Amino acid sequence: MKLIIVTFFAWIILIGCSSTPPQLVILSPVSPTTAHAQSNSSSTIHITVLDRRKANYVASIKNGDEVRRLLAPATPPRATLLKVIKAGFSKAGYRVNSEADLQLIFYIDDLLAQVQQNTFDFDVKTRIQLSLKAESPRQHFSKRYRVKGSMQGPLSLDHNKLEQQLNDLITQLTTDIMNDEQLIKFIQ
Repeated sequence: MKLIIVTFFAWIILIGCSSTPPQLVILSPVSPTTAHAQSNSSSTIHITVLDRRKANYVASIKNGDEVRRLLAPATPPRATLLKVIKAGFSKAGYRVNSEADLQLIFYIDDLLAQVQQNTFDFDVKTRIQLSLKAESPRQHFSKRYRVKGSMQGPLSLDHNKLEQQLNDLITQLTTDIMNDEQLIKFIQ
């Protein structure tokens, strides 16, 4: 009888350890696509991304009024966005170089998924906002880019769906940046 009880408790402990929810969010957005072919190969730009957020997490999971978990990104969002934005401009035909006169400075103002976990369902509201400050020797340009998303579902939120939504929204935002007529005109 003792062997059965000990085996039962060992089994419960092992199941509890194996179902520990992930604490990191993997941001891996797809490189943005551009509808514009950049013909002037002499356009060289320098790109910087700075994170102005006060919090270092990208998801907040609440159960009622109580915050249950905060999820941090596996890599800094600044590094992820810099990689994606540089890849997008390179794919569009621009040369990215730290010595360029034309500077594009992107500020991460907001990058957060707020999850409300209820007993039988969940609700996610995500917002991402980047500010751009572009400078050349002759002119300045600034603009704010925003994207929002929401997701609802039964029972509890799947961690992979949360990551997918964040990555899809980052891809959408960077694609909007790459296809922004005002920005393209400023660069050329």
